[in-house]
Amino acid sequence: MIQVIPVIYVKSGKAVVFSNGAVLESSFALTESPRDLAEKFLDHGLNQLFVIDLDGLAKGQPQNLSALESISRVSGVEITFGGGISDNDSVRSAFDNGASKVTASSVAVNKSDLFSSWLISFGRRKIVLSADVVDNKVARLGDQKPLEKDILDFIEYFYLRGILYVKCSDISNNPENAGPSLSLYKTLKTNFPEIELIAGGGVRSLLDLENLKEAGVTYALVGKAFYDGTLDLKTIQKHLRPAA
Repeated sequence: MIQVIPVIYVKSGKAVVFSNGAVLESSFALTESPRDLAEKFLDHGLNQLFVIDLDGLAKGQPQNLSALESISRVSGVEITFGGGISDNDSVRSAFDNGASKVTASSVAVNKSDLFSSWLISFGRRKIVLSADVVDNKVARLGDQKPLEKDILDFIEYFYLRGILYVKCSDISNNPENAGPSLSLYKTLKTNFPEIELIAGGGVRSLLDLENLKEAGVTYALVGKAFYDGTLDLKTIQKHLRPAA
């Protein structure tokens, strides 16, 4: 069955809710620390986490490694860390502070040889390729505009070099794309059967999760739906196998 992975967004050392490129304030404000959230998820059997350093995304280097280290001290959690992973030093720093895997996007677009070298240096089970999609093109980080790179060509380059984990989501400005883009995942799985797909967002219901499973997705990231109560942790725990 599909594995659910909660997302913890960190800004200035605090956990925040992030949606559609912006931090949500007021009613969406979180009171838990990143570590408290990790413990809450672990209590419900969800021991794999995605931790995204929003300051790191903005500055091109990780800025919240202390939060990562704090979360990693929660016994039993496995963390995929992203946000500012741009060179060898930032990869090593993430691992030194408790990450099990790292994920990156811009460096894969702009320095494909460097990203590919990480698959050899650190191992294919430690590196996650991240690629958002607009109109079947790789989206440029920050402004969500499509680049000239076709998503299939982009992933194929790394597939031939041994990539195992690919996080992807369709962020096209199309009302019909509300929720996960099942056609995207089916296409990716057909073209790259050996990859383990990570659905990057849009999950709103148990039905979405079941549909993702049928589309060949291995992991589903869930963030805002947890925090606004759309998906209850107890419901997830009852109906789906938690992350192993």
